[in-house]
Amino acid sequence: MAAALHQALERAGYRRETKLAQDLVRQERDRAELLLREVNHRVGNSLGLAAALVRMQASLVTDPIAIQALQETQARINAIGNVHRHLYVNNQVGSVQVDVYLSSLLDELQLSMRDDMRPHTVTLDAQRVHLPTDKVVTLGLVVSELVTNAFKYAYPAGQAGEIRVHLLRQSGKVGLRVEDDGQGFDPNDPAIGTGLGSRIISAMAAAMGCSLVYDAQPGAGTKVELLFPE
Repeated sequence: MAAALHQALERAGYRRETKLAQDLVRQERDRAELLLREVNHRVGNSLGLAAALVRMQASLVTDPIAIQALQETQARINAIGNVHRHLYVNNQVGSVQVDVYLSSLLDELQLSMRDDMRPHTVTLDAQRVHLPTDKVVTLGLVVSELVTNAFKYAYPAGQAGEIRVHLLRQSGKVGLRVEDDGQGFDPNDPAIGTGLGSRIISAMAAAMGCSLVYDAQPGAGTKVELLFPE
């Protein structure tokens, strides 16, 4: 009897200690998640402030080239800031639901870039995909640059056109495609503008461990694809 009672007390003590340890782990996890949410909130706000300052600077400039450069810089800052705001608002920590994020990003790009000379429409076809935060930041910059390029160069001034973004799972990987039905281009021709956008796209694709595939011919539209691991 004494031995059985001793074993029962030991088991009860072990259960209490285990529960205390589990409670401590949960408390520390909750505290870490709360701190990370606060970090995302502060980073998102700080980047939003930086974007607002760039926008104010653009409003004081008269040189069209400088205005365009500042607007593109603002779009890049917003692409990163949106990731952190999305994490905070949706109570997510280390991963982002990419289809929801891209919907918000593309709405913002269309709102900022659409005008009488570029009356284009952006559409999104995306499956539900979750990706790590750093990968979404990189992907957001790629999408922002590709859509911005399509707004500027795909269609003649004043002609409305469609820009389509697709995000699909393909055999354990994620495929991104941005396409339009515009003028296309000859890959052998010199880059239009500074070429900074193209360099950013190439650098981001390299960071994701993938390559870009361009399908573009004069008068036949442009399609850009990349495939990367989840």
